[in-house]
Amino acid sequence: MTTFRLITFKVGMRVKGDGVHDGISVSGNTGKIIRLDGDPDDEWTMYSVRWDKENPNFHDCAGRCDKNHGWNVDRKHLTPISDEQFIVEWEEVKKK
Repeated sequence: MTTFRLITFKVGMRVKGDGVHDGISVSGNTGKIIRLDGDPDDEWTMYSVRWDKENPNFHDCAGRCDKNHGWNVDRKHLTPISDEQFIVEWEEVKKK
């Protein structure tokens, strides 16, 4: 039996950035999700993150955070770093 982890990102969740979105690297940055645009289970949902460290390439997420601390990313660029209660585990059931 294989165990998988499904991550449902929520507003308030602490995350770590990984990769480049819209030409801007978020790798190594940490922050908090402050808004989501869409269904949290949809891979195309965009997440507004208030990043801990200032970056001159970031914005303010339309006034939702400090200038140069906001950037919108999709789920493939996020990894949870806390708030384990948001992680749901399930088991793969093999058909016989």
